[in-house]
Amino acid sequence: MFSGRKILRRSLGVLAAFFSILVGFRSGSVAAADGGKEAFVGIEERLGEKIPMDLILRDEKGEPISLSSLFAGKPVLLELVYYECPGICTPFLQSTAELLEEVPAVPGKDFTAVAVSISPSETAAVAARKKREIFGGMRRAVSRDGWRFLTGETEPVRRLAEAVGFRYRENGSGFLHTTALIVLSPGGKITRYIYGKNFLAADLQLALVEASEGRVGPTVARVLRYCFNYDPTGDRYVLDVKKVAGAAVSLGGLFLLGTLLLTGRREEKRPRRRQTSGADGEIDGNEEGREK
Repeated sequence: MFSGRKILRRSLGVLAAFFSILVGFRSGSVAAADGGKEAFVGIEERLGEKIPMDLILRDEKGEPISLSSLFAGKPVLLELVYYECPGICTPFLQSTAELLEEVPAVPGKDFTAVAVSISPSETAAVAARKKREIFGGMRRAVSRDGWRFLTGETEPVRRLAEAVGFRYRENGSGFLHTTALIVLSPGGKITRYIYGKNFLAADLQLALVEASEGRVGPTVARVLRYCFNYDPTGDRYVLDVKKVAGAAVSLGGLFLLGTLLLTGRREEKRPRRRQTSGADGEIDGNEEGREK
């Protein structure tokens, strides 16, 4: 049987080995990110944080417009895209258009939808053309001020993307990026991220109600998204083996540590055999010494 000290030493050894393996998985994941944080493409959620409201962008006519003026006491539905994107941006904007047709809340009255180009080379004319294209396919009349298509210089767009955790990088003449609807409270607080291509009106309606009250809502399927990484080249999510393995090692290590500690406590509570040595009747607790 193990003594209490032996159990403790073994537990500490297991814990140290567990953290070593975990750090190894973490290091491998970072190294595989092709340069680390700067090379990451996807969303790093910033729920509860605020965006910089002093940013100046350009509207569809090329006129300066402050980000704060788009709120006017209402929630904002933010989309970061680029209008000449040959891939996922147009289908994403079309899905957003369908969502705006179905949601009970009225764009321009109850909230404002705002698309912002991540490409500093895109002009207001490009944004206006994309807006006419998207609006032309809509069945429900939406106020022109209810869904804005904006552009901006490199720095304000970069700051906005950084604030909401939207990470992208240039790829030739375009960009590698993902898509998401980002719901902001009237004060500019990030309250919800909505992912996917086919959105539910009920999800957006609930998110807008929460945002209007300043309440942060949990993102659906957070655990599943932890296990998957977005592959912008294939426009799909792929299993992140390192994250899954790291999580398995973590759970296994904690389970083993808990088992050893529980065994040690039970052993300490078990009554020990009393032995006497010599005529004076002293108790000898060194059982190993007597066996020798």
